[in-house]
Amino acid sequence: MSRAGDRGSLMFPRNPLPSRTRKLVSLAPLAVLAVVAWTAGPALAQDVSVSITSTPASGDTYGRGETITFRLNIPALNSGNPSNARMALDIGGTDRQAASVTSFSSLITAVHFTYTVTADDLDTDGLTVKENSISNTNTWQTHNPIRVIGRNHGALSNQAGHKVDGRQWGAGLAGVDAVALKAPVLGDTYERGEVIEATVTFNRAVTV
Repeated sequence: MSRAGDRGSLMFPRNPLPSRTRKLVSLAPLAVLAVVAWTAGPALAQDVSVSITSTPASGDTYGRGETITFRLNIPALNSGNPSNARMALDIGGTDRQAASVTSFSSLITAVHFTYTVTADDLDTDGLTVKENSISNTNTWQTHNPIRVIGRNHGALSNQAGHKVDGRQWGAGLAGVDAVALKAPVLGDTYERGEVIEATVTFNRAVTV
């Protein structure tokens, strides 16, 4: 063993104890390695992948009121609740979020998300799922062996078959285009006994 004051690396002789104890000593490094492997934290599992699972009702463009669905493929989930997860989207340069519709169930292999198109949404190139888009969630783990499920994935950029135009209602969907009130008889105030009439204009024929 190095003496006090030595400037070189600390060294141990191969067998520092008498020969009758050498068998016992030679097992010690193996025991240390076993403890280190057992106490290490959960290893990172494979990354996830994402896909768009819906199609527009007409052509390649979702209209107002249509729901876009997404699937996040994961290793079999053993712990962690995905119900509060969010998926980051880019629709025409505007940040949007799809919400998880999946609750925890042992060994599920996918988390599903939905986003409903609003009147303000417009993306003529096709929507984008951002890289590493998953947020607002807790730790997910697999079982046997226990591994943390990573959430890294590549972006789905400008998906041409998934354009968005919220200026028009989705095919087959009925919605309100406008609401108008009949003016008061005098000025801007309704008097006692007057009937207030409202006209609701729909985008298509409806039964009420």
